[in-house]
Amino acid sequence: MNLQNTFAIVRKNLESSAQTYTKTNEKWPKSKRIEVGDMVYLHVPRIKENTTKKLAKFNQGPYRVIGKVNPVVFEIQRIDKPTDVQNVHVNRLIKVLERETFPQSQDISEIDGEGQEYDGRDRKNEELDNNPPPGHFLS
Repeated sequence: MNLQNTFAIVRKNLESSAQTYTKTNEKWPKSKRIEVGDMVYLHVPRIKENTTKKLAKFNQGPYRVIGKVNPVVFEIQRIDKPTDVQNVHVNRLIKVLERETFPQSQDISEIDGEGQEYDGRDRKNEELDNNPPPGHFLS
């Protein structure tokens, strides 16, 4: 075997390993898409003394992202302690999916639709309200 054949084999192996690497990395998201203003939890993989791993709280927060130092380091501020400001790597952040708020009582009357005030009862089960309870016999 000469040197040129060896280089050809090495080049072929490098190309196949590069293809395998890119193929596996395309499955994972490139970033967590964390933006300034998002709410996040901070992952702290430290277990407090006299606590089992099962009951340990690994995520602290919530925090609000207040700045972006560089593409992978964010400045976060704790919601309940505004003086607690930290710079952390994106791998330690878990984005909070903010949910919609529940409708208020005024919004519910608008949803009811027919201009009637909402009295808290379910209109679908109104017939059940007029029926006597089970086991009650009318004479």
